[in-house]
Amino acid sequence: MQYYVIGENGGPVTGSGMTPDATYPPGAIPCDAYVYQNPQLFEIQGGAAVISNARQLQQAKAAKLAEITADYAAATTADIAYMSTTFQADPASINTMAQVLSGSTMGLPADFYWVDAGNVQVPMTLAQLQGLGAMIIERNWDAFKVLQNKKTLLSDAATIEDVNAI
Repeated sequence: MQYYVIGENGGPVTGSGMTPDATYPPGAIPCDAYVYQNPQLFEIQGGAAVISNARQLQQAKAAKLAEITADYAAATTADIAYMSTTFQADPASINTMAQVLSGSTMGLPADFYWVDAGNVQVPMTLAQLQGLGAMIIERNWDAFKVLQNKKTLLSDAATIEDVNAI
């Protein structure tokens, strides 16, 4: 089976079809099965079906959204410096901290410690553990604001150059 699309140069694909013997109607442009099955994604340029500028922009935006979402995830799970050492701030560590803080309204045991990223026991008071939690919250809030700003810029982007500038 041979596939083709129809459309005016510089415009969208307006039709598609197939022929068993490569006998094409006037103005038809041979193409592959993907173009035949997805004509809405293509336009005619120079006598060939090419992916449309709108589709390219859509793909660029999707790729940028994945990039900025990954950047946000990395920023909010990165280790954090506090009390002259570095602590893990991944979801499991934050969950454990939340459990300890919610159950320690009256204080922590005198020999309480929090383990840093190097697996060293760092003695901490309740106020110090709350301080670590506050630093993580502040860092994650700042990262969230950056993410939201970039999402707004991405939504407003009208060209691939706009998307790449984010």
